[in-house]
Amino acid sequence: MVKKNLPTSAIKCKGCKHTLGKSSVRVQCTGVCNQWYHGTTKCTLLDEKSLNSVISKKIPWVSEECYVSEESDEISEDEEEEEQQENKSMESKIDKILSQNNLILKKLQEIRRENDQLKDELNGFKRETQEIRKELNTLKMEMEQSKQKNLKSNIVVTGTPVTLHTDIKTLNSAVMKIAGKLNININGKDFVCSKIEKDTSKQIKVKFHNSEKKDEIMEAKKKVLLNTHEIGFEEKIRFI
Repeated sequence: MVKKNLPTSAIKCKGCKHTLGKSSVRVQCTGVCNQWYHGTTKCTLLDEKSLNSVISKKIPWVSEECYVSEESDEISEDEEEEEQQENKSMESKIDKILSQNNLILKKLQEIRRENDQLKDELNGFKRETQEIRKELNTLKMEMEQSKQKNLKSNIVVTGTPVTLHTDIKTLNSAVMKIAGKLNININGKDFVCSKIEKDTSKQIKVKFHNSEKKDEIMEAKKKVLLNTHEIGFEEKIRFI
């Protein structure tokens, strides 16, 4: 906007800061500042051609300062919009990460529950194992006691010509004759015979149902020496 010959006693050119004369050609900025400038290239920062166009055609003019300010505002708005877009994008990424994190937390909770169940099962197995071990230890003790009891009731007769072909009846008869020679009264129900093969030495294992009979025989044999012929074998071999 261009005006001439206006009272300008209190108006100063925003470009040069000098007072605008009454007859000065002046140009008013139509931008934000709405201030007056001398209609010169120096104050308006326009070239001659552009300045003449503004003055002669009364073209709206925006000072460079306002133009930069408005452009800055536009840039600021663009930057703000871009920042908002970035924020939205960031929020979307954060939401996605949080969603994934929630899924991971749920899976972890499921794994923990399964782990707790496995721990309970493992503890159950441990308790069962302990019970089984106790039972095994009890059985071992009972077996050891039974073994010791059997040993107390057993006699091993060595030095006899027993072979793989010697039958149980012959063994029973030999044991009965041994008892008879020792003046011990027994019958076939008092004991059980079996053959023991150890290297070349043939042995007879006699298990008495009553340990007292075994003790009587062991005590009596200390006083008598027997040979195999006396208990039914052809060979005359002394034995213990």
